[in-house]
Amino acid sequence: MKNIIPVRARNSFFICILLGNWLTSCSFEEQDVSPYTATQPSSKIQSFSSFEDVRLLSNTYSSKSLEEIIAEEDANGFASFGRLSDEIYMQAVSQNFSSVDELYDFVNNNATFVEIVVEEDGEKSFRRKLQNDPYRYLINQDRIFIIKDDAFKIFASKMISLPVAQLKKLQQMNELDVINGAIGDAQVGASGRTTDLAYDIGSNIVKITANSNERVVLELNTQVNSYNIYAYTQPKCYDVGATVSIKGQRKFLGIWYDDKRTLSGDVKLALDYLFPSSSLYLEPLWLRSQLRFTIIGYGPSREWTQTQWAVVQYNNPITNAGPSIHFGASDSWAKTAASPTLYFQINTSLISI
Repeated sequence: MKNIIPVRARNSFFICILLGNWLTSCSFEEQDVSPYTATQPSSKIQSFSSFEDVRLLSNTYSSKSLEEIIAEEDANGFASFGRLSDEIYMQAVSQNFSSVDELYDFVNNNATFVEIVVEEDGEKSFRRKLQNDPYRYLINQDRIFIIKDDAFKIFASKMISLPVAQLKKLQQMNELDVINGAIGDAQVGASGRTTDLAYDIGSNIVKITANSNERVVLELNTQVNSYNIYAYTQPKCYDVGATVSIKGQRKFLGIWYDDKRTLSGDVKLALDYLFPSSSLYLEPLWLRSQLRFTIIGYGPSREWTQTQWAVVQYNNPITNAGPSIHFGASDSWAKTAASPTLYFQINTSLISI
């Protein structure tokens, strides 16, 4: 997922390379870590009656621990993509890798769920795939969930949907198909990044403040859901919102990874979005919503993530077109108990909350 629409456009910001920065510690964790056992993947797909149910359920996960999520899923005979990737990530964290090559071998063997990426400044980080996606705990190992008669699949850059009757086709679709546009008659939630002529600071933003071996990471992603309320026909509905993630990280074998830290932050954002006009005679208008995400003393935890929605169930019966979206301003800070404070302040005059 990612710009605002489910079918979100989330740019990756990263390119892959290899560095060699060694630390003296011999395991990821400074503290003791209970080993996690990888859950056997399940092909079970969760079904929902509406996208509103999906939104509401996805918002509950920011306050749940992995142990709580595992217990709930086991009770329902389900194993989500998010839970599987978290468990594999924790497996790596609990192991004593003796070299960076061993870590890379582990990642290559579990490439469905985890990855090592290289950031714009050349630093490497060990990540869970789809780690900021609001629906990661609702999709199965094939990244799919169902709403009524439609099946939805989450990719790194988009969410794709097809009628349930074409579920097998959706299951076989991969990231390369999406990148190359080889998705046949599948529906792609509208997404796009344009400008409102004055303010556009980006749709997917990563900010980092670090000292030698500790850092805090603030990630901002626009989100858009694209779906049909009644059937796989027009008009489509759209939800517009944003996801904020705050993580504390430590470096091991020259690679940053999420570590348990006490997390705090106050993130105030201006979210700008444009829907095509619902009238053939009116010009489209840019709209702005202000969102605030606040967390103080959360944890110790590896991550705090929350999604808020500015608009839900917008539909345009004239053009059936979705919105363009980006952030217009930020007046934000984030920190951990071990890191310097990160400040991200730009176009602050637009924010009044």
